[in-house]
Parts: sequence; C-alpha cells; structure tokens
Amino acid sequence: SDMYDIGNIVHTRTLADPDWGIKLTGKSGRNTIGFFTARDTLTPLNFPEAEGCDNTTLSLQSQGTLFHYRRDILESSTVGILLTDREGRKYYNRFGFIYSDVKFTKTDQLTFQAGGSSTLYPADTADEFEQKTGNFEGGAYGFNYNHNTENYNVYMQYQVLNPDLRADLGFITQVGYRNNEIGGEYRWRSDGDNWYNWISIYASHDYKTDYNYRPLHNVFSASFNYQGPLQSYFGISGGHGYNYYEGKKYRANFINPWGGIRPNSSTSLNIWANIGDQIDYTNNRLGSKFAIGPSIEQKIGDRLKLGLEHRYENLKVCLLYTSPSPTRP
Repeated sequence: SDMYDIGNIVHTRTLADPDWGIKLTGKSGRNTIGFFTARDTLTPLNFPEAEGCDNTTLSLQSQGTLFHYRRDILESSTVGILLTDREGRKYYNRFGFIYSDVKFTKTDQLTFQAGGSSTLYPADTADEFEQKTGNFEGGAYGFNYNHNTENYNVYMQYQVLNPDLRADLGFITQVGYRNNEIGGEYRWRSDGDNWYNWISIYASHDYKTDYNYRPLHNVFSASFNYQGPLQSYFGISGGHGYNYYEGKKYRANFINPWGGIRPNSSTSLNIWANIGDQIDYTNNRLGSKFAIGPSIEQKIGDRLKLGLEHRYENLKVCLLYTSPSPTRP
C-alpha cells in the first residue's frame, strides 16, 4: 500500500540530475533525525489517478528537501513526522505526514498514518497533462491492525487517498481511492526431522473503490506455502473476483504456483508460473495471461556463481465476462 510504505513517499530516484546536496542523519537515545536537501537540474513528475498514472520530466531546476523525525516510545512503539518540499519556478509540492506504530500488547499492533499535500504546477504543464491550475490540496489517512501470535496472524486495514494528493519526492502512482482489506494466516512449524519444516495457509479479501465509491477491485485470495527437507519449497496462490476499468467489469481469477529445491549445497532449481485473467489496458478488453519462469543457479567454488533463467509470457485476448460497472458497490 502506498500510504504504508515511507519508501513510496520518499524515493531517491526522483532526484534525476542533482548539482549538489547535503545529507544529515543522527540518533540520540530514543530520537532519530534525518535531513537532506539537493538542487536538481531536472524535475520528474508523476500524475497519479485512480485508474492510471502519467509522468513527465521538466527541464526545470528545483530544490528538494526532506526532514524526518522519529521517536521510540514504550517498549517497541514509534511515532514520527515526515516533511518534504520541492520548489521550482512557478512550481512547488509540499507534503506533510505523521504516523504512529503502537504495539500495545505482545501480539497486537496498531499503525495509524495521515498526510496532506499542497501543489502548484507550471501552467503549461497543468494544461498538457490535464491537471488542476493554481494551488490545490489533497490528504490521505489509513490504519492497520495486526494480531500476530506464534501460530496465526490476522489483520485488517483501511486507507483513503484523495485524488489531489501528490508526493513529488516519492513514487505514489495511484490516488483517489478507498481500500479495505482483511486477512489472516495460520502456520505449522516442525522442530525435528519431519517431512515438513514450515507450512502456512493464508486468505484475504481486498475491496477497493475510487474516491466516489465506484468499485475498482473486489477479490478473494488464498495461498498455501510449504518448506521441507533439502531446502525445498512449494506454494500456490489463487484468487477469485473482479476488476473494474473505465466503466467495465472484468473477471479477475488467477492461480500462481511456485517451487524449488536445493539437491546439493551448490545447486538450486526454481520455477514459478502465473496463470489467469489480465486486462488489456490498451484496448480495454479482457485477456488471459500465462507466464512461466524456470531457473537454475550453480555455485562454482567459493566466489563464483552462475545462473540461468528463462521467462515466457503470453497474453491472449478474449471478449467474455465484460459488463457495465455499477455506480455504487
């Protein structure tokens, strides 16, 4: 999820061609501080929406600045604030973000995050990419509750991102949506010699709408994971549901198996596959996807490793299971 990953809010690749920069980090007791500022000769921009994302790079000099403060509280909890700012001629993006990660029992954890932005694009850029002219503001918030024990884990999360949210020092590629997700996992561990070392089953339901509650994604999914002798592993995941794109409803069923084994200390064999429904976004129609990727890795001595991987992918287009999307879920 975009809001739950600070790496999406701050992404160093948004500094395309910096002339100079200053970076300071430090930790004192329970307090951690980070700061950087850099002058860039180029200004990359993303224009995210609920169903897509456009982008460009302006030949515009800009100054990008970040301040991050985090404090450890209680035994294993944190609170923090993150501020970013990028300024250029007739352009700015200012973003503020607060978060808390509170573990109030040994098994229960609650994360809360909220942020907001203020943005102004150059007038010609706003016109070309159909963005708002003048200053506009957008916000976001979300929470995640997790109950994690030795044998099982259950979670639920909710996020809202306003269509006008921008984080130009980061890499947020979707805004204007509301996401609800609930799921859980049960695990079995083996301590002795057995036919398995680890087994887990997982299930979830993910329901996403745009900001006006029109459905975008409604999928039930489940998976099975196995780890055993000879560092062998096997897994399979599958899902059933629907995606919605540009007013049409598309089936979204899939099955993804994977596996591998290490028959000796120097050889590793692996394979994965992806089979299921896939939207042909260019032509706005349903397709059927098949992809497979076998690989082998061989160690030669202590310092040399050789790997060989093949990937095959095919998308077949069909015209089944499309219908107008309802305006409300």
